[in-house]
Amino acid sequence: MRTKILLVALAVSLFAGCGSAGNNHKLRIAFVPMHQFDVYWKTVHAGALKAERERGVEVIWQGPVTANARADEIDIVDNMVGTLPSALVVGPVDFKALTGPVKNAHNAKIPVIIIDSPLAGDDYQGYVGTDNYAGGVSAGEHLAKLLGGHGRVAILRGVEGTASTDAREKGFLDAIAKYPDIKVVSQNIRGGENAETARAAAENILAPLRKPDGTYAIDGVFASMESLSYGMMLALDNAKLCGKVKFVGFDFSDQLVRGLESGKIDALVTQNPVELGYRSVIAAIDSAQGKPVKKVDYIPTVIVTTANLHNPDVWERVNPDLSGVK
Repeated sequence: MRTKILLVALAVSLFAGCGSAGNNHKLRIAFVPMHQFDVYWKTVHAGALKAERERGVEVIWQGPVTANARADEIDIVDNMVGTLPSALVVGPVDFKALTGPVKNAHNAKIPVIIIDSPLAGDDYQGYVGTDNYAGGVSAGEHLAKLLGGHGRVAILRGVEGTASTDAREKGFLDAIAKYPDIKVVSQNIRGGENAETARAAAENILAPLRKPDGTYAIDGVFASMESLSYGMMLALDNAKLCGKVKFVGFDFSDQLVRGLESGKIDALVTQNPVELGYRSVIAAIDSAQGKPVKKVDYIPTVIVTTANLHNPDVWERVNPDLSGVK
């Protein structure tokens, strides 16, 4: 009897899950970010909630609680697939690690939208993200302009295997390579999982560049994501190099915006995470309803400096409303 009850319960659960994409049921969009704790992903969540309110769907948000937690993200995606949502949105922490779980979703006829960082394979309906390579190029071009086309620069890299930061870093280095009088003096140090590990890594970049007279043989730096940018700012500040070394960061947070306003940062290459979250959920809804979606939907970056920071559209981008985000 117990076996029969379990089988009936399972059948009801599967029926409810499969029916959730129908016209008479509220769509359930499972959303798995890379992680849940930083400003960037909280802002993506705000955009997802905006789409939830507008379209009357349910967004189920769950991601790893620490950065670069590949195994945790794989488990979460597998568990989400097991609930048979109407569609799935995934921000893969690794270019290859999530291909298996996404393939499982594809085999279960669950539409998948990839957000923020590309994924190997083709078992998804669309990708919504930033053109990270182009963003990296714009960072390199801007730093070269700040330096007048000559000087010594360094880059603080993200975790290896994360396609978004890999692309930004390649774009930056390709742009800098066009300037023969700019020398890259450090390009292999990675900043780790958070601002503290990034600060330590930035200090490791600076230490061998310190000259006997206490000055540093460095003219410009680039950091390829939010936590790296904050860690780099802390390291430059500690070395009393803010305002002396030109600094272009990527992404934004309250601390980074204050750093820009105070002159500790020269420019921030900013994404539009609210729009990323919003468009990814809209694409997931359209896919669940059998509508076509763009295979690739790029949202452009904007370089923010003190000159344009208080323009209404820019200010709104770097000061998103997070009141509905837990």
